[in-house]
Amino acid sequence: MLRFAVVLLALLTAACAPVGNGELARLYNRDSDDCLTQIQGRQDFRSFRQKTPSFMLP
Repeated sequence: MLRFAVVLLALLTAACAPVGNGELARLYNRDSDDCLTQIQGRQDFRSFRQKTPSFMLP
């Protein structure tokens, strides 16, 4: 029974992953919330290190 619960929990977690990271919004070509953080047409002054996702940094 415990093994079944662990497998079920793992599957549910995997099913929720695309929702949590915005992948579904990208797949369905929906606008993200970038308009709340960046004004269209403004120059982005962030450095390369700030723009790079953390998993790609050394």
